[in-house]
Order: sequence, then C-alpha cells, then structure tokens
Amino acid sequence: SEISVNKSAKEVWSVLSDESKVKDWIEGYKRSEHVSGTQNTVGSTSNVYVDSQGQEMMMTETITEFIPHKKMAMTFLMPTFTALN
Repeated sequence: SEISVNKSAKEVWSVLSDESKVKDWIEGYKRSEHVSGTQNTVGSTSNVYVDSQGQEMMMTETITEFIPHKKMAMTFLMPTFTALN
C-alpha cells in the first residue's frame, strides 16, 4: 500500500529528521537501528521496532528515494513471525 501525506515538505522533513517525532506517524514506534548503507541515502536499511498488541515486532525500512528537504520514499517489510518478546 502507499501513504500520501498532505503536509508541506518543511513539516514532513522536520518529523523525518527527528526520531523523537517518529512515534507520531508510526503507530507503536519504539526505536530504530541502522543496519546498512549510509543513513538517509537510497538503499540504506534500518530495523524499526514497534509494539503491536503488547508484542515487539520488527520491520525493515529501506530508503528507495531521497531528495533532501523535498522527498523521501521508503518501503517497510515485516516478516510473518518476528515477535521478539
């Protein structure tokens, strides 16, 4: 699925660049861990941990497009069985 955000690039960028605000747009967000590539570049990956009904789940985020202060696109993949607690 795809999500479009009806906010100015400045507003979106301020959220994307401040990890303390990520919980406002990813439900249950707990933390992120950089995995590979140079952060904030196309192809970089991070593990994103979320709380889902009391279970910690992990999804892998991959940046697919990045134009500073203009556009950032990413994919999130969640394996079927990744409950961590």
